[in-house]
Amino acid sequence: MRASNSSSEEQKFQVRKLQISDKNKGFIQLLRQLTVCDSVSDKDFKDRFWELSALGDDHIISVVEDESSGKIIATGSIFMEKKFLRNCGKVGHIEDIVVDSNARGLKLGKKIIAFLTEHARLMGCYKVILDCSLENKAFYEKCGFKQKDIQMIKYFIAVLPCICVAVDVCVCACIFLFLFKLIRLVGIVGLGHGLDGAGLK
Repeated sequence: MRASNSSSEEQKFQVRKLQISDKNKGFIQLLRQLTVCDSVSDKDFKDRFWELSALGDDHIISVVEDESSGKIIATGSIFMEKKFLRNCGKVGHIEDIVVDSNARGLKLGKKIIAFLTEHARLMGCYKVILDCSLENKAFYEKCGFKQKDIQMIKYFIAVLPCICVAVDVCVCACIFLFLFKLIRLVGIVGLGHGLDGAGLK
């Protein structure tokens, strides 16, 4: 797939809602290009899919499939926040926008955003909001969004648990190696040696 042939390829990529079969089309792998996404079992995927499906149009996940490869190459989601403010109004929250690295330049991100924004409008939302990094600010401005206020966040779990585990294992291994060498150097292994540290040079 080449981004240079964008005008013709744009027409064949259509946005649709997530289907349960999309797990086998690389949907989870695509999410990993956005942020940390651990492996999801078939059962967990199905359970979460039907849980979200039960919410109807209040929470949808959109995708773009490359029919030539059968892979999901773009995705984004939106959910409705129901308020007492604004005459019991609703706000659309856009999340998890990602386009496959091999499909960038085809304006698939704009397609996803347009699809989700229109969904929010049809659902009667008085606004639609999203969070993004500074490097993506210009892209969302081209999609009609503008910067307002700042984002605050607090995580309840470690963001990179695998790295933490790897560091713990590495530290334990280093301590073990150090103690082993220390024991050999001071002569505890050999009963005839003293403990004056003479070998520590």
